[in-house]
Amino acid sequence: MTKIYDSHAHLNFEGYEQDREEVIHRAFDAGTQFIINIGSGMGMKGNYDAIAIANAHDNIYATVGLHPHEASLFDEQVLQEIGRLADEPKVIAIGEVGLDYHYLHSPKESQIQAFEAFIELARDKRLPLVIHSRDANKESMSILRKMHAGDVAGVIHSYGGDREQAAEAIELGFYLSINGIITFKNAQSLREAVAELPVDRLLIETDCPFLSPVPYRGKRNEPAYTSYVLRAIAEIKHMDEDTLADILLDNAIKAFGVGVEQTIAYPLDNRLYLNITNRCTNVCVFCPKFKNDYYVKDYPLKLFKTEPSYEEIIRALQRLPGYDDVVFVGFGEPTQRLDMLLAVSKWLKEHGTKTVRLDTDGLGNLVYGRDITKELGGSIDAVSVSLNAPDAKTYIKLCNNKFGEASYEAVKEFIKLSKARFKDVTATMVDLPNSDAAATRAVAEMLGVKFRIRPYYKESLRYKKEKE
Repeated sequence: MTKIYDSHAHLNFEGYEQDREEVIHRAFDAGTQFIINIGSGMGMKGNYDAIAIANAHDNIYATVGLHPHEASLFDEQVLQEIGRLADEPKVIAIGEVGLDYHYLHSPKESQIQAFEAFIELARDKRLPLVIHSRDANKESMSILRKMHAGDVAGVIHSYGGDREQAAEAIELGFYLSINGIITFKNAQSLREAVAELPVDRLLIETDCPFLSPVPYRGKRNEPAYTSYVLRAIAEIKHMDEDTLADILLDNAIKAFGVGVEQTIAYPLDNRLYLNITNRCTNVCVFCPKFKNDYYVKDYPLKLFKTEPSYEEIIRALQRLPGYDDVVFVGFGEPTQRLDMLLAVSKWLKEHGTKTVRLDTDGLGNLVYGRDITKELGGSIDAVSVSLNAPDAKTYIKLCNNKFGEASYEAVKEFIKLSKARFKDVTATMVDLPNSDAAATRAVAEMLGVKFRIRPYYKESLRYKKEKE
């Protein structure tokens, strides 16, 4: 049976009150792997109902938010309550939120205020976004860029935009979700766009009870009907349905973390690496996570919703014993969790680890307003610091952050202090096109530390292997 899923359903809407359970059973009987039920669209009650439905079924998940139609209801109390609901175990995204300038049921100003606040909430909760954008593509993309929504990314739901918007959304790390509209006779422009869109950035949805695909157009939609959307995309892409279904399912798992066990510890090249946070000080142009690619080899390093606790990290270490060299790294800056870094480092030393290494952006002193190398000195043996550039202007172009050009001097100062405290200090740079390795090496030599060039991967090694 072909595996399908519904990344955007409204099972809490009134049209399902008489036969909701039957609809759900039909979906899973048809091969549906999971359903993401959207909380927004019925005020706060919709959020509560979506969570209740998710809690009652193993393979149904919920999102929370306010639809742009409801943005006039938005205030600080509503934001706090949705933030509380976002901590519920079955809540896996913030949405649908965004802008709708077609109907303007809420003023534009209210929509923008709510949209920006929900992006901030998603970033704070480390949850992906489900974006609604109608007749507001330019404004939506501008806000997504301004608010660094790519930190969490997510999906542009019911995608119907042009190729330019698709390229912008993909660049930010978002997926594009296709629904029953693609089966309509008058949807030729959407079919043409889908023909050109990369298949590894597509999702499928129903938006039920709306937008039923042909042959059910005009009737109530339901999650089982994503099979018709899948079939339409397969025909457009000239692909086998089962092959396409596997790709689209993998896309949804990457987008929402459904069924993914967090990778905390992972071995590579006789070392054990620890992934304790995805949070960063910098937004680096070369970091694949901002294109929603969180893979290293076959290891998915995206931490959905929660960062690992001390107990979880220790259990991960105990499952992979015997490594003399342990490295704090991953798709985040380990010093963002300084207390956790120190506690785990202490445990490692107490349990015989010979070398504890830290890969860092070198901005910890600037972030905390003190010399953290003093605190690290007792348990860290080796430090690798991302220097990345020969001067402040180049650095901030590559590694944008709120501190501006002053951050480059802070990195150099961190390297100097590290040299006095740790056995082994290396300054590194990513081998980007047109980068000045010689000049950056000269800075490292002036600071008296080793220098290493790190390879630049436009795509993760896993994706490269898949394509080969």
